[in-house]
Amino acid sequence: MNESDAISALHRLLGTSQLTDVKVLVFRLSWSGKTYTQIAEQSGYDDDYIRVVGFRLWRLLSKKLKTKVTKKNLRSVLQRYELETREKTLDTSLYASKSSNSKVYDWGEAVDTNVFYGRNQELNHLKQSILETKCRLVGIFGIGG
Repeated sequence: MNESDAISALHRLLGTSQLTDVKVLVFRLSWSGKTYTQIAEQSGYDDDYIRVVGFRLWRLLSKKLKTKVTKKNLRSVLQRYELETREKTLDTSLYASKSSNSKVYDWGEAVDTNVFYGRNQELNHLKQSILETKCRLVGIFGIGG
């Protein structure tokens, strides 16, 4: 997850009404590993003010995510949130596609392909593409048998 993705997630979580420019600034610079002192120096704000803004932002995120968010665990919490969100979306879309596509096809004399012989490498590559690299579209072409 890069900084842009993280800021998008922040906007989705809190909405624009709860985000000020200073909160986004603290979030963005905290994401990149800056200390509160460095953020204050870079932005021209008072060090204590930046700390209070950060504290309030982490508290807002903690309430929204139902888990404690701090400056130190920000990356891991947001990455976990994004992963869970993607998985829920995928599960929902798979369920919707299964329930809405209730057509039954007669395959007649189609070849039974329950077992793939000699395709372990291809199956492992397909499994890796789907599960590990989060590939969103897979096409399988060719004749059966």
